[in-house]
Amino acid sequence: AITDVRMEMVGATAHIAAIYFTLQNTGENTYLITNVSSTICPKLVGHHSDQESTPGTLNLFTHLSVPAHTNLVFPPGGYHLLCLDMAQGGEGQQDVPVTFTFLGGAQKTVNAHVQKLSGANPT
Repeated sequence: AITDVRMEMVGATAHIAAIYFTLQNTGENTYLITNVSSTICPKLVGHHSDQESTPGTLNLFTHLSVPAHTNLVFPPGGYHLLCLDMAQGGEGQQDVPVTFTFLGGAQKTVNAHVQKLSGANPT
């Protein structure tokens, strides 16, 4: 399950947004995320608020293992996705579809609720 999905506009520009979510695997098998995409985000990359971005960080969501019986939380202040070069008009939407692709080709699309940034930059 992919829950608690939300997107926050980052800074003064509306062309970058942070995406936060929780992955929950209650099954017996491990799943591998091989891609995350969105029609409104030409480029989605991994990011950590307190660490330098590296190729491993940027590509985190192209080879992320979700072990059996595990909850993985991607919150403000930790690892999360950044939507770069967001399409014009994205900041005016209330929900944005985000598609998670798993090894073998299975996909799950969820809606990220768009929120205006309130306060300091969370990325």
